[in-house]
Amino acid sequence: MTKLGEAHDHCRERFKKALFFDEHDEHRQPKFIVVDNCNLETKYVAYYVDLMHEKNNAIDEDDDKWTWFLLSPNTDWKDDPVECASKTKHKVPLKTIQNMKSKRTLYDETDVDHHRGRRF
Repeated sequence: MTKLGEAHDHCRERFKKALFFDEHDEHRQPKFIVVDNCNLETKYVAYYVDLMHEKNNAIDEDDDKWTWFLLSPNTDWKDDPVECASKTKHKVPLKTIQNMKSKRTLYDETDVDHHRGRRF
């Protein structure tokens, strides 16, 4: 498995652990979960949405259900692969960042729902 694949798996596991917290431990109940996983392609975001829907199906009270939002960085360098490469903590090579940028898609909930239930 590649380092990028390992990073994505690690992020998915942390998300799942946070989402399916021990409901009897009030100190472990998150108010929100932030996923910063470089998910630039719609199909990869669907994994997180699938788990959120799975969690919501097990919750009776509407007030306790989870929702999701897609946010984009508000920086002047977010579209500059060279600058992103200089800031990466994971030493992602410039070529990889350029490749990721070329695959980036703008998406909304409808796009993500199209990919739900599919594994990539």
